[in-house]
Amino acid sequence: MRYSDGFKATYALISDIHGNLVALKAVLDDAALWGVDGYFFLGDYIQDFPWPNDVVETIRSLPNVTMIRGNKEDYMLGIRLEDQSKWNYEQYAPIYWNFKELSLENLNFLETLPTAKLHKTEHFEIKLEHSSEFFISGQPRFELLHSIDFLKRMKTRPAREIELFFETRRKILCDPGSVRKLSEYPPGINAFGHNHLPWMLVFNDAVHVNPGSCGVSLNMDPRAHYSLIRVGAKGVFPVARRIKYDIEKACVQLKKSGLYKEAPHWSNLVIREIQTGEDVVGVFLRFLKQTASELGCSSWPVDNQIWSLAAEKFVYPY
Repeated sequence: MRYSDGFKATYALISDIHGNLVALKAVLDDAALWGVDGYFFLGDYIQDFPWPNDVVETIRSLPNVTMIRGNKEDYMLGIRLEDQSKWNYEQYAPIYWNFKELSLENLNFLETLPTAKLHKTEHFEIKLEHSSEFFISGQPRFELLHSIDFLKRMKTRPAREIELFFETRRKILCDPGSVRKLSEYPPGINAFGHNHLPWMLVFNDAVHVNPGSCGVSLNMDPRAHYSLIRVGAKGVFPVARRIKYDIEKACVQLKKSGLYKEAPHWSNLVIREIQTGEDVVGVFLRFLKQTASELGCSSWPVDNQIWSLAAEKFVYPY
């Protein structure tokens, strides 16, 4: 079956898979129903689930694919020339495991990917970047585009997700400096991921879109997220998609894997994340930094004693 409703072209925009092959397959099955004409991937293909090779090879097998790399790939490639005998930080165990698990071909392929790319299709121009310097990393800081702030707000003052993101939209458009920066974006699509929170803003002739996370959603909705970019007679329209997938299967397979054996605490945090759609890892990492600071440690990653102490004492506050 393929949906047909008069649009000229449809593309899939996918980000932050984090190794979750079960979620990726569900998203690709949904995209196939729409008869997509191409795929854009925004990075973070690996780390949290035991299928790095399967994920990379599945993406590479798709037709008309454009890819960039994310910070997870950068972390892994950053240790490539290090002495592996010094790979002893439990905090980095998922990255160590993924590096060793990836085939040389797939590792070399990931290294060839750019960190950002401007791509022209027949219908529009799209800029791909893993994280947005303006929306996520810049100043002023838009709190609700950060997953822990989003989590805190939803836990303390629950609201519909769309209300929170309209609130952020108002904050952006009421700030003269932000409006000036938005005015500098050229016509077309500005696509980014990284924060695992789906969001969209149209300003002038630019469409800013974050598809959310395919593999580890953090917006209180544990489904797999991605976006369609649909080309119609009146322009380009991003459409948010949220896809149910077999979360229990992903959890069971993770617990049976070598990744879980090497990084059990991290894996248990991830399991809770995909079951709830909450930024459990982020909350733990803040607790870890606090624990390290209280012990007079400012280095990062922390040594294994501090990691083990934080893992033992951590109680998820939500």
